[in-house]
Amino acid sequence: MTIESSTTDIRTTYARLNQAKQDAQFWYERYVDELRLRYHQRLQALDMQFDEAATMRWVSFPWHDPAWDAFAPTPDSAIPAAVRLGRLALIDDVNLGDVPAFAPLIGAGHLFIQGDDADTNRRFLQTILLRLLVSFPPGTLRFSLADPVGAGANLSAFLRLPDTLRGVKVCWRPEEITNQLAALTDQIENVLQTRLLNLYPTIEAYNADKGELAVPYSILALNDFPAGFDEQMIERLAHIARNGPRAGVYLVATLNAQSPAPRDFDLNTLLAQGTTVQFTAPDRLTWRDPEFGKYPIVPDPLPAPELFNRLLEASARIEPATNLAFKRIAIPERARWTGRAADGLSIPVGMNSAGEFQHLVLGEEGSVQHGLLGGITQSGKTNLLHVILTQLALKYPPEQLELYLVDYKVGVEFADYVAYGVPHVRVAALETDREFGVSVLRRLQAEIEARGDLFKQAGVTRIAEYHARGKIMPRIVVVMDEFQVLFALGDRLADDAARLFEDLTRRGAAFGIHLLLSSQSPSNAGMHSNRIYNQLGLRVALQCLPNDARAILGEGNDAASQLERPGEAIYNDKMGDKNKNIFFRAALVELDQRRHFLAEIQKLAVGKNYPRPLTFEGRALARIETNIELLTHLVQPTWSPRALTARVWLGEPIEIKAPTAAVLQRYGHSNLIVVGGEDAQTYGLLTTALLGLAAQRAPSDAQFIVADLARPDSPLAGSFARLAQAGTLPLPHAVQVVGARQAGAALAQLMTLFAQRQASDAPITQEIYFFILGLQRWREARGADVISQTEVGKQLVKLADEGPELGIHLLLSVDSVSTLDRVFKRGGITWFDLRVALNVPEQDSVAILEKNIAKDLEENRALFRDEDEPNRLEKFKPYGMPAAETLAQLIAPLRAKT
Repeated sequence: MTIESSTTDIRTTYARLNQAKQDAQFWYERYVDELRLRYHQRLQALDMQFDEAATMRWVSFPWHDPAWDAFAPTPDSAIPAAVRLGRLALIDDVNLGDVPAFAPLIGAGHLFIQGDDADTNRRFLQTILLRLLVSFPPGTLRFSLADPVGAGANLSAFLRLPDTLRGVKVCWRPEEITNQLAALTDQIENVLQTRLLNLYPTIEAYNADKGELAVPYSILALNDFPAGFDEQMIERLAHIARNGPRAGVYLVATLNAQSPAPRDFDLNTLLAQGTTVQFTAPDRLTWRDPEFGKYPIVPDPLPAPELFNRLLEASARIEPATNLAFKRIAIPERARWTGRAADGLSIPVGMNSAGEFQHLVLGEEGSVQHGLLGGITQSGKTNLLHVILTQLALKYPPEQLELYLVDYKVGVEFADYVAYGVPHVRVAALETDREFGVSVLRRLQAEIEARGDLFKQAGVTRIAEYHARGKIMPRIVVVMDEFQVLFALGDRLADDAARLFEDLTRRGAAFGIHLLLSSQSPSNAGMHSNRIYNQLGLRVALQCLPNDARAILGEGNDAASQLERPGEAIYNDKMGDKNKNIFFRAALVELDQRRHFLAEIQKLAVGKNYPRPLTFEGRALARIETNIELLTHLVQPTWSPRALTARVWLGEPIEIKAPTAAVLQRYGHSNLIVVGGEDAQTYGLLTTALLGLAAQRAPSDAQFIVADLARPDSPLAGSFARLAQAGTLPLPHAVQVVGARQAGAALAQLMTLFAQRQASDAPITQEIYFFILGLQRWREARGADVISQTEVGKQLVKLADEGPELGIHLLLSVDSVSTLDRVFKRGGITWFDLRVALNVPEQDSVAILEKNIAKDLEENRALFRDEDEPNRLEKFKPYGMPAAETLAQLIAPLRAKT
C-alpha cells in the first residue's frame, strides 16, 4: 500500500468518524429536544388541570433569576399544580440547560425527602416551603410547622410570617404535634362534610365554583419523621395522608433514617401516596418518576438569607382578594322597610359553604332568641356587626324594629348610626361606662314589665300573638360589643349585670327583646359566663384562639380556631352542637358603602317624626345643649316668683335617667362644692350651673356674684365676665364678676347684706348665689394651717352655715380638701351638703364621699353626693365649657323674655 493510498484511507476514515460524530450530536440534540418537549407537555397537562391559562410563569425560575427582583404575585394567579425541585440533568452530567424539575403535588399527593445527611434534607425542606409560599397566590396557602428533633429551630425562619400563615409556633413536643395533627384531622373532616358534601369530588372543583368561599391549601411541614412519633400519632398522620389531598391538606416531610419507626408501621405505604426524592450527593437528587426518574435533579439551593427574608416579608404583606362584597347580599331597594317582625327577624349576612345566602335568624317560633358573636382582633367581628345592623335597618321599618347599641370598645363604631339619623336607634352608647350598660339592661327590664301589662290587657303571652290582634309592637335587638367589660371587676355591678342578663334572656324573648353579645375574648366573662351563655342559643364565631372558640361555640367545639381568613365564620344555632356547625363567609361592607346605605335609610325616614335616640359618648365631655330640661327652661322660661328650691345641673348621668343635678334649698349647708380637676372641668361645670339657675329665676329674683380667680394667662380668664358685659352674651340678671383683688370687697358687701337679712323679718324675695372659682388661689382666705383661720375664712364659714336659710348659697371649686380645710378649718367639707368629686386622692375621696372610689375616676368623670341621700352616689360626665356662640344662642330666649 502506498503512502498516498494510506493517507486517503485515513482521511476517509476521519471523515466518516466526523460524520458519525455530527450524526450523533444531531440525534443527541434531537433526543434532548424531544425530552424537553415531552417534559414540558407533561407539566403543561398537569398545570391545565387547574387553570388552562396557567403556564407556571415565574414559579419555575431559579432563585438567581432576575425575575425575583420584580417579585409581585397577584391574588388572581393560578394555583400551581407542582413544586419546583431544581433542574433536570442527563446521565453523565450532560446539561439540559435550565429545564426545571417539578414534583407533582396539588391534586397528586405528598412530597417526601430522603437522604443520609439530615442537614441537607432540612435545608431542602426549607427551600421547598419557600418555593410553595411564593408560588401560591396570596391567601391560598397555610403552613403547619413541626420539628420534633430540632425543637423548632430548623423551621424558625418561617416565624417571620404572620400567625395566620404559619400557626402560633413551630411544634416540637409530642403533645404539641398531637394537637396539630388533631386540628388538621378536624379541618379535613370539616371540609369533606360541610364544603364538598356529595357535590364536589375535590377541593379544586369546590374552589373553582365558589370564588370568595375558596378554601386555602394547608401544608404540614414535618422535619425528621418519624422522630418523636408514637403509634397513635402515626395513625393520625396516615389518616391525613389518605384523606388530606381531597380536602386540600398535604404533607411535605423529611425522613430521618436514624430514627426507628413504631412497630408495624409500613413506611412504603406512606411513601406510595406521594413523590419521594432522595439525595445521592449534596448536589444530586433521584426521584421516583415513571418516565423521567432515570434523570437526576440538580436541587435548588436554599436562597441567601437576604433574599430568603425578603421573599418571606413580601409574601406576608400581600392580602388575598377573597372578600364577599356586601352588594351581593344587601337588601334590594324594592324590599326595604317591607319586613314584618311579628314572626321573627331574618337577614342575609354572608354565603355558606353550599354557595347559598347565610341568614341570621332571631325570634322565629322554635328558633333561637339570643346570640353570642366573637372573634380575635382583625377577624372581621366588627364588620359582621355592621352587616347585621345595616341589613336589619334596611329590611325592617322602625315601627317593627328598635336597636339598642352599646359599645365598650375604645372606638366609636356605632357613631355613624346616630350621625346618619338611623331612626331605629333608641339608645347609642359609645365608649361607654359599665354603669351605663347596666342602666340599659334595667331599662329593658322595665320595658318587659310595661309590655307585660299590655299583653295582659290584650289577653296574649307572646309578641306574635299581640301582632295577630292587629296591634304593633317593635322587636328590640340589643347589640352589646365587648360585653365582658361588665364583669371585669367581679364586683356588685358585675353581679347586677349578670342578674339582669339572666332575666332578659329568660323573659325577653316572649316580649320581642333579643340580645346579641359580642366579644374579642368571651372566655374572660368570668364566673357569670356559664349562666349567661346557657341562654344564648345562637353562636357565631370568627377566627379565634381555641379557648375562645370553645367559649363561643361550646365545650368540645373549637372549629373556629381552624378558620383561616378574616370574615370566615361558624354559624351554629343549636347551642354549639359541633355537628350543627355551618361554615360561612361574612360579606364585607366598606366604610363608604355602609355610609351610603345609612344615607339611604335616612331618606326613607324623611317626613316622619321618629324620636331622637338617647346618645351617650363616653370619652367626650357632656354638652349643655343636650340637656332637654335646661333647654326647656331657657326656651320657655316659667319663672316662679317665690320658688324655694332651684336645680343646679351638673352633667350627663352614666345611666339612663334625667341629667345629674343638685338641688339648692333654704336650709343650712345647702351649698355646692367641686373638688379636684382642672380649670377646664370646673369652669364648664360652674358656668352651666350659673346658666341653669338663671333659667329658673327671674332677673329680679336672683343675683350672681362670681369670684373668678383664674390666673391672668389662663385661656379661661374672663369666661364669666362675658356673662355680665354689655353685648350679645350677657344674661338679663345682675351678674357681678370680680377678680382676686376685688374678692374681699365683694365678700364684705355680701356679709353686710347677710347681716341685714339676719336682722330683718321681711320675706326674702331674691336669691343670691356666690360663686368662687379656684378657692386655692384666694390667698387672703387661707390660714397658715387647719387650726388658724383668717377673717375671710370666718366669713365664708358663716355664709356656708347660715346663708342658705337666708337665700344665700355658696358654689365653689377647690383643688383639694386640705386647701378647703385651711379656709374653713378642719372638717370644712361638712359645710357643703352638695358635693362633686373629680379625680382626687384616696384621702380626699373618703372625706368627700366616705368611700375610696374617686381616685380611680376616668377622664371626664365625676361623682355627686347629696348628704340628704348618703347611700346614693351618682357618677356622671361634667358639662364642658360652652362655646361663646352656644352661650349666645342659649341666653337669647332669656333676654327676649325681659
